[in-house]
Amino acid sequence: MIPAGETQVKFPIYLSNLDKLSPDSIYFLNYKIDPTKTDAFNPRKDEVLLRVFKANEYSTTQRNVFYNYTFSFVTTLDLNNPLIRRPTSSNQVFPLGENSVRMLAGDEEMGEYKTALNRINERSIEVVMGEQTSKNSMVRHVTIEPYKTIDVVQLTPTDIYDNTF
Repeated sequence: MIPAGETQVKFPIYLSNLDKLSPDSIYFLNYKIDPTKTDAFNPRKDEVLLRVFKANEYSTTQRNVFYNYTFSFVTTLDLNNPLIRRPTSSNQVFPLGENSVRMLAGDEEMGEYKTALNRINERSIEVVMGEQTSKNSMVRHVTIEPYKTIDVVQLTPTDIYDNTF
């Protein structure tokens, strides 16, 4: 029942087995109010559209989520003009599974969103958050995998670069 003075009511609906839904698409579920269960509704407004959002602990499609990061260093391979720098970047992340997100592999943009599917499939990685580390329960092991067609080689952990998040 909608309280007096209110024009809408919000309630969560939990659905299962939604792992096949793309975080790049907008989904609506079309429901109809059952008049045999309640008479407290306008019969001309018995259709209900429910927007589906994907979410996990690391991202959501309800709002834009960005991860910011800084590279340790980048050295150009020009022997006459070596360059060491600390570039930073920000990538939008999208929830995939229970413990994974998708993002573009580099700092390029996906371009026009309506035509971006091929670029997303070719340039995206999946970041999977694994088990917590024994040293710090706030830190998890991270695995980087291809989202679709990109080649990915995750480097062996060394020193402070230990593939944790």
